[in-house]
Amino acid sequence: MSRTSVLIVDDSAFFRQVLEDLISSDPNITIAGHARDGIEAIEKISQLRPDVVTLDFEMPRLDGLGCLTKIMDQFPTPVIMISSWATEGAEMTMRALELGAVDFIAKPSGAIEDKVLSAKELIFKIKVAARVNMSRMARSHTARKTIPGFTADGCDVIIIGTSTGGPKALQVILEALPYPVPVPIVIAQHMPPGFTAALAGRLNITTPHSVKELANGEVLKEGWVYICPSGLQTVLDKSGRDLIARTADMPKQIYRPNIDILNASAAQVLGKRVAAVILTGMGSDGANGMLEIKKAGGITLAESEQSCVVYGMPKAAIDLGAVQMQAPLEEMADTLVAALRKK
Repeated sequence: MSRTSVLIVDDSAFFRQVLEDLISSDPNITIAGHARDGIEAIEKISQLRPDVVTLDFEMPRLDGLGCLTKIMDQFPTPVIMISSWATEGAEMTMRALELGAVDFIAKPSGAIEDKVLSAKELIFKIKVAARVNMSRMARSHTARKTIPGFTADGCDVIIIGTSTGGPKALQVILEALPYPVPVPIVIAQHMPPGFTAALAGRLNITTPHSVKELANGEVLKEGWVYICPSGLQTVLDKSGRDLIARTADMPKQIYRPNIDILNASAAQVLGKRVAAVILTGMGSDGANGMLEIKKAGGITLAESEQSCVVYGMPKAAIDLGAVQMQAPLEEMADTLVAALRKK
C-alpha cells in the first residue's frame, strides 16, 4: 500500500516540527515537504504534488485563505486547516470549508495529553482527506432550478445528517429547497464544540432559509432550519402538539451530535411522519437510525456515490437496507420534495 504524502504549511518552524512529529508517528504517512507561507506552498504543491496539505491561516505574503483559493483553482488538493484560528475564528474556518478545505484541527498545545489526542485526530483526518474526491469538493454555487412551494401533510420534520464535506453539501441542498419549507429541518453535522453556531450563522446568510443553532427545549417551527449543537446529543420529543428538541451530554458517544440518536428519537415519537436524508461523510453514523425511520414508515434518502465527497455514511445506510431512494446532491432537494408531495 502506498504511503500518503503530506505537505506542511506553517510560518512557524516550531509548529512545522510539531506537526511533522505528530504525522510521522503513523508509518503509512510520509512528509513530502514544508512551506513557510502561501506563495512557497503553491510552488511546493506544483513540484511535489502531495496527497494532502496541512495549512495555517495566518502567514506572511499569502495567508491561508488566499493560499487555499489558489490551491483549489490551480492544483485541487485535499487541505486540512491547522491553526489557533480554528478555535478563535470559527467564522473564518467556515469560510475555509466553503472555499474547499476538507477539514480543520486546532494547533496542539504543549501538553503531552493534548499532543497524543491531536496526533490521533490529525492522522485520522489526513487518511480521510486522502480519500476525498476533489472534483466533488469544487462545486460552484451556480443558479439552480427553482422548486415550487409545497405542502407536507404527511411529515412533521426533515432530518439531515452529514460529516466530511457536509458544510458545502448543506449549502447546495438548502439553496435548492424552496423557502419556506412547511416543516422544520433539523441538521446533525459532525463538528467539534463551538463550530455549529458559526455554521448556522453562515447558512443563515448564504441561503434563503432562517437558520439557527438549536437550543435545549426549543419548540421547532415550520420554515426554520436548526443545527444540532456540537458537543451534545439532540433528541426529539413531543409535548401536546409541539415538537420539541432536547439536548444533553452523552460523553460515551464518539459523535456529538450523533445522527443515529437523533433519527431513532424521531422514529420513536413521530413514526412515519419523518423524512431523513444522509449526505456525505466517513463512517456509518445515521444508518441504524434511518432503518428505524424506514421501519416506522417514514421517508429515507441517501446521497448517491456519484456526488459524495466521501461515500461512507450513505453507503453504510444503503448496505443496511435503510434507504428507499438515492439521488446525487444536485438532485436531492427535488427528490425530497417529490417524496414529500407523494406522501
